[in-house]
Amino acid sequence: MKRPALLALTLLLASVFAFAQDWPTYQGDARRSGCPDGRPLPGRVKVLWTLPGNSHYLAAPAYSGGRLVLPALGAFNAPEVVAIGVEDGLKDRTLWGNGPPTLGLPVAASPTVRDGLVVVGEGMHQNVAGALGAFSLSDGLPIWRLEIAGELRHVEGAAARGGAGRIYFGSGSGGVLCVDSGRIRMGDRVLTSAAAEGEARQVFAKLRAEYEKIKATDEFAVEPGPGDVLKRTGGTPEVVWRVGEDKLHVDSSVVLAERDLGDGVKQSCVVAGSAYLDEEATGERILVCLAAADGEVAWKVPLRWNPWGPPSIAVSGGKTRVLVGCSSIRFDPETLEGARGEVVAVELDTGRLAWRREVPGGVLSPVAIDSTGTFGVFTATDGVVRGVDVSTGRLIWSSTPAGPLFAGVAIAGMTVCSVDLDGRVRALSLQSGKTLWSLDIARHPSVALPGRVFASPVCVAGRLYVATHNLEGPQTGAPTAIICLGASAGAGGGRRGILVDRKRARVIVDVEIAPRKLPHLKQIYPIEVMVAGAEGKKAHETVLISEVSPLQVHRALEELGLEAGRPGIADKRPPSGPEVRLWLEYPGRFGLSKKVDLASAVVDRRTGLALDGGASTAGRRVRWLFTGSALVKADPRSEEEIYGAEFSGTMVTIFPVTDETVFQSTLGMDAEALFNLEVAGILPAIGSKVRLLIEPVRLPGGGAEDGR
Repeated sequence: MKRPALLALTLLLASVFAFAQDWPTYQGDARRSGCPDGRPLPGRVKVLWTLPGNSHYLAAPAYSGGRLVLPALGAFNAPEVVAIGVEDGLKDRTLWGNGPPTLGLPVAASPTVRDGLVVVGEGMHQNVAGALGAFSLSDGLPIWRLEIAGELRHVEGAAARGGAGRIYFGSGSGGVLCVDSGRIRMGDRVLTSAAAEGEARQVFAKLRAEYEKIKATDEFAVEPGPGDVLKRTGGTPEVVWRVGEDKLHVDSSVVLAERDLGDGVKQSCVVAGSAYLDEEATGERILVCLAAADGEVAWKVPLRWNPWGPPSIAVSGGKTRVLVGCSSIRFDPETLEGARGEVVAVELDTGRLAWRREVPGGVLSPVAIDSTGTFGVFTATDGVVRGVDVSTGRLIWSSTPAGPLFAGVAIAGMTVCSVDLDGRVRALSLQSGKTLWSLDIARHPSVALPGRVFASPVCVAGRLYVATHNLEGPQTGAPTAIICLGASAGAGGGRRGILVDRKRARVIVDVEIAPRKLPHLKQIYPIEVMVAGAEGKKAHETVLISEVSPLQVHRALEELGLEAGRPGIADKRPPSGPEVRLWLEYPGRFGLSKKVDLASAVVDRRTGLALDGGASTAGRRVRWLFTGSALVKADPRSEEEIYGAEFSGTMVTIFPVTDETVFQSTLGMDAEALFNLEVAGILPAIGSKVRLLIEPVRLPGGGAEDGR
């Protein structure tokens, strides 16, 4: 039958889906992945839009509620925090913006977002004081502000947002603080977060009403702004604890984690990197772990260089490790010569040093950890991106050198995204470090705005966001830009890599023989799917990978007149849909083309027999069905749905482990227990380019089978 939801789905995919997830810590998660939704980037990207301006973006943005929130420095280092829309085709992207007097100090800290509340730090090294402020995500209305007075007090790192409204952050020589955003003092009252916002809105409405009354008779009446709200309410969060004042110097973002104290006892903790300032002769060069409840010191680990890179958390194999990047220089391109750095790994539970890896360049940004928790990727000012085994520090790969790297990376699926100092973007394979594509922002005709990059990139919903500054360097004072890279909305990467052969009634898809083990994984994962996206979630559990999107394949079969059935899921329901034959075609001996059934790519290791599309060792015939994918809600607070296979990256499954796929076989979950599947020896070498041929058994009008 017809699937009317697919039309709505197609229209939906023609625009970017606006996730409403929180961004509670620097780079979105404790792994510092820069891509907390896990969505892969398309195999090929283009510049989708550019937002030029005169603001200088030094810190990574946050993403929540379909908008980017960015800190910036304007003219004369005037502080700015702006929220911009990310949809294609917007004439005015700015949703709201705050500056002086709402913000009193320069802003170089990344914002974080939780429960609709944006929190961002103020103050830089040259300032005498710092502050932490909170704004409504919806319209930027200021709710509260905590001032931190004193020499070398500033908030340059992102705050970490915990449960029950607790917020943790470093304040330079003010140490580490914990405040309770659920207890906001306004006058002689202590209000909850929601009540505090309600009070702020009432005050703003009252100020507006007063202004409207007097402006008709007073030509000098001043329209009230967001900053006037804080003057009236005086909103300030309760300080729960403060540790390390005038002893630590914490400039980088802190991170929340959970320690195992033994006997089933867990402890929430805060990990912070503290620097020693040579000129001021103050601070302590350590990595420190504090109890989240009261700030009690759990352990300290001395460091060789200052930990300007925020600590990351890697969890795998029952162990939790903290990784931190250290550098002999700060974010100053004039000091590149002779820079040194290292990555240090510490066992979270005990504070024991696990390993350290020195590199010939400063490590100024965090180590990004992949979704398995076993692999870390970091940049250095020597222009090299490195991938390491989290458990041992062993170097797995290093990229070819590029320009100096001050910004960190974002890991989107199986793609690592880096941006060098001069704005050259590179996408690297997470498996090998090989360059997949590159793009020079300054030279790209859709941008053509040279700028430097300190801010780490972020990826959301399959799109990459980069922001530049021109505070110094060869283009000092020149315009800057925020750039969005991705595939055209609804294009799914175009028709490259897929062909609809109407004459022979088939679809041809370019695929590649997948590696059976990623370099950083200790074991070979069992086959779960047969064809998956190259940057998808199952790229290490598949026979083939492809840069063609699942939705492209679905649409191609519709062009042949096929209508998808319904995918099965576990033992809850069987799959249905028209039967297709799936063939692999690749060069054989003497240059002749070789064609084999996809099922024969795997064998039952108990018997050594291949699944050849005929009788399987499970006593049933293996058939492939065009089921189409289930629709999924990517945002639980929205009724909109997306094509699930686009989210998972899965195209063909052999067992009904997921309904987010385009094709399923007729094998049930009971067969999974019978088989221990492994790749047969009939395929070309890993990395070989082959073709997947999709041929309907019967075309419409010929009595297509329904798979039952």
